[in-house]
Amino acid sequence: MQDKIEPKAKSAAQTKADSAIQVAIMKAAQAQARVLLAEMLDKREKDAQKRKDETRRKILAGSWVLSTMNEQELKAKLDGFLKRPEERALFDLPT
Repeated sequence: MQDKIEPKAKSAAQTKADSAIQVAIMKAAQAQARVLLAEMLDKREKDAQKRKDETRRKILAGSWVLSTMNEQELKAKLDGFLKRPEERALFDLPT
C-alpha cells in the first residue's frame, strides 16, 4: 500500500506572499478593465462626433441647394430621387 503524502502547511510568509500576488493580479485586471472602458468611451465619443459632422455637412449642402434653385427646379430634381411617400410628402410631391 502507498503511504499518503500529506501536503505541507504553508508558512505565514508564503500565505502572505500568495495573498499579495492575488491582490496584484486583481489590481492589474481592474486597471486593464479601466483602460478598455476608456478606449470604448473615446471611440463612442468620436463616432458621435462623426455623425454630428455628417449631419451638419448635409444640412449645409441642402441649404446651398435650396438657395441656388427655385422651387420648380428643386421639385423636378427631387421627383425622380425621392421614392418613399413620407419623404415625397415633405416637398408636396405626388405619392
